[in-house]
Amino acid sequence: MKKSELTLLFESFVEKLKELYETTKPLTKIELFTYPDAMKYFVEQQSNPANAKASKGALLRVKDLPEASVVHQFLMDDNNNILSNRSLRVMKFDDELEDAFGEEDLLIVQ
Repeated sequence: MKKSELTLLFESFVEKLKELYETTKPLTKIELFTYPDAMKYFVEQQSNPANAKASKGALLRVKDLPEASVVHQFLMDDNNNILSNRSLRVMKFDDELEDAFGEEDLLIVQ
């Protein structure tokens, strides 16, 4: 039986809603995000056999509230494919991580 255009549209809409839900899950709140915390994530994720091709990591800082930022942390391969990621609500950064970011909002770790 062939599906109607309306059914196909509805199924597509439901899939997009599922994707939206996956990207809007509540963020893990971190009061103080430290440089060692950030590096620990990379080391732990890289030890996972599924991430054997990992060659670099990245931290993207998005200042979305006056008192907090969202940090997206990625583990990537040589072709910049994302192998692992997480997003955090960070209230404050330690001095070492602030210095590593400097004036930028993207930090690459190789």
